[in-house]
Amino acid sequence: MVLSGCLALAKVIQKRFNPPPEIARKLVHIFIGTVSLFFPYLFHERLTVLILSFVMFAVVFTLRLRHYKKKEVGSYLYSVERSARSLGELVFPIAIGSTFWMAKRDPVLYFIPILILTYADTVAAIVGTRYKKGKLSAEREDEKSLVGSIAFAITAFICTFGILASYSDMALPRILCLALIIGGLTALVEATASFGLDNLLIPLLCYAFLFNQLPLPEIYLILNLILIIGFFVVVYKYRHVVDLSKLAIMESVLAVYITFLIGGIRWGLAPITVLVIYPMFPRRTPEQRKLVFNKHVIESNLVVGIILLFYATIWEQRAELFMVFYLVFGLHIALNNYGSLRGYHSAGKKKAYLVGFVKGSFLIVMGAVANYLEFGKGTNLWQMGICMVLLMAILGIAAKYLDKPSEYNRLSLAMAWKQAGLVAGGTVISVVVNLIIL
Repeated sequence: MVLSGCLALAKVIQKRFNPPPEIARKLVHIFIGTVSLFFPYLFHERLTVLILSFVMFAVVFTLRLRHYKKKEVGSYLYSVERSARSLGELVFPIAIGSTFWMAKRDPVLYFIPILILTYADTVAAIVGTRYKKGKLSAEREDEKSLVGSIAFAITAFICTFGILASYSDMALPRILCLALIIGGLTALVEATASFGLDNLLIPLLCYAFLFNQLPLPEIYLILNLILIIGFFVVVYKYRHVVDLSKLAIMESVLAVYITFLIGGIRWGLAPITVLVIYPMFPRRTPEQRKLVFNKHVIESNLVVGIILLFYATIWEQRAELFMVFYLVFGLHIALNNYGSLRGYHSAGKKKAYLVGFVKGSFLIVMGAVANYLEFGKGTNLWQMGICMVLLMAILGIAAKYLDKPSEYNRLSLAMAWKQAGLVAGGTVISVVVNLIIL
């Protein structure tokens, strides 16, 4: 009923005042988000909110169907060009239900993610649409602006500061530090997320950060802030070596920070090592230096590893899957270097395979050493052997079925995601084998 009333009201406003389509969509966004802020006072059972979220998802999904898009009530929701491929309105109710379930009616853990999702995202969209200054997007990237990202960060800071000041007894310096970190992190997610998935990722990351960092002393929060700034500086300086787009830089910083936040330094070394050793041996050709890696290429190299890390943490299997995590990035560095040698250096299959295998093996050996230092597992050699065999097999499959120098030569996104699919397949096999052995 609330959703229907919201859609009808937005349609009336659109007819009467004729605002831009993005404004009409964000009116629905604000209305539903604001109503959901009252859930902790209206519902005592978490299951009730999950059911409501499912119903809301079903309604929005129905409106999304082509037959219903032609109807008047849902037409304006899809009149924005990017909305047809965006999943934002679908994952929005899922984000609300998931956050309510995890927060267990804790006002800090629930209100901050939902406030940021509701208001910061809306402010960024409106400001970014109206003032398109400081373009962040490169070719084949979603349109984002620096002004919009700054507006998001400021709004997220205000939301976080207000809730912490109202619902906690923290000292002012601690509140400021938390608000700065959350404002910066969620702005990075909003800028880099594709297909509207920021509607899901922002509240989940915000909740995860608050849940893990709220109990820590101030010194750890200050170190977190320094760490984010440090990552930005390093990756920004490094951008000329790999030629990353602005959004790719932001996504790299976000992914590395999340890895350090959840897994610690030994897990974080894997993605950093891939960034460092990729351009080394062979040196990039002048033609390669003209290419700019956009955020979608970075995504294809990070998504499997990040998902695996979350899985290992949630199911408390970090010791069992630590080596698999290093295998993921070993496979990526091996496949990337194979493509570089075949596409730009006119190397034969054997040489490209050998160089890729050596670089991938380096990651696996490094993971084995880190695994021993962190967990002291006696099955280390077994795990390393399994990873080496899978590395040879996956690289061999790529050499046989994905050996297309022309696609490597133009930095094909299709090829990047095919490689990511191979890595995902190898990861699933490795996870199953490791869990059986261990």
